[in-house]
Amino acid sequence: MRLKKALCFIICIFSFVLSFPLGKKDKAEGLGEESGEVNADDLPLEAEDDFLLEGGETESERDLTLKDFATMHNSDFVSAMDYYNQTKMLLKKSECYPVCSLNKIIAERKKQLRAKDKKAVLLEEDEKDIKAVFMLSIVFPEMMRYSAFRDEIETRVTSVMYSCGSDSLICSIGYMQMKPNFASHIERCVKNYPDLEERYGMLNQEGKDFTFDQRRDRIKRLKTIDYQIQYLSAFIDYAVKRYNLSEKEPEFQLKILSTAYNAGLSYSIDDLEQIAKVKAFPNGTNAKGSMWNYSALSIQFYNYITNGFSFD
Repeated sequence: MRLKKALCFIICIFSFVLSFPLGKKDKAEGLGEESGEVNADDLPLEAEDDFLLEGGETESERDLTLKDFATMHNSDFVSAMDYYNQTKMLLKKSECYPVCSLNKIIAERKKQLRAKDKKAVLLEEDEKDIKAVFMLSIVFPEMMRYSAFRDEIETRVTSVMYSCGSDSLICSIGYMQMKPNFASHIERCVKNYPDLEERYGMLNQEGKDFTFDQRRDRIKRLKTIDYQIQYLSAFIDYAVKRYNLSEKEPEFQLKILSTAYNAGLSYSIDDLEQIAKVKAFPNGTNAKGSMWNYSALSIQFYNYITNGFSFD
């Protein structure tokens, strides 16, 4: 057993060193995501070198937006749009939407459309599309940070380390950058609600990770986008219940849900509102290059899609 764990550790170190310069850093700690903890009291540092924006401004003179990210990191944004489109297609096919009420989201969209055209009508397919956009807006910043090459290496490392019983040096997996301890946490949360337990029966391991088989099976699930969609939907359902969000405005829901996804479900809603102000994307709090706010990017992406792929 000691030899097996030693071998796992050596593989992990070797792969981690190989992959470090090739990808992006993981998101700030939240539900097991490690790369610099995001706390409500943290104050981010400005980047050393300012990027010149339109109008002669630098990024330190105003808050940067999704449009700025798309300009400064165009290849990452374009790739993320591909991942988004692929995932959205699978989501709409599976119809794995949260069981929580998204009526407020639908009603707001109807209001926007009727402001442009009084005769506008939302069909059932349109409503499904709105739900999919809302869900994937929560994880779109993760898609912008995703690296397929690095993910392949890190997934192999995580499979070995986590299955061997280690909880250290565990990496994020897939387009949505989920970790095994995120998955087990969601499984435990779902277990607390009979309606969610029934809805997400295919995830039901009760968060147990005591045996090799339990850990191996969780990794297998996270390797598939279908299961990641299930975990995302379950996360939304639980968080909406925990923070009583169903009747809140769409942008407020997105702010809290995306911040909780990025920083963790252990925070109160007041703490999440404070954390939502912190610039910790994409490299973690106080890291060079972390000039964006995760929740703001989620909200701006939602508006970008619903405005017809327009930043204006």
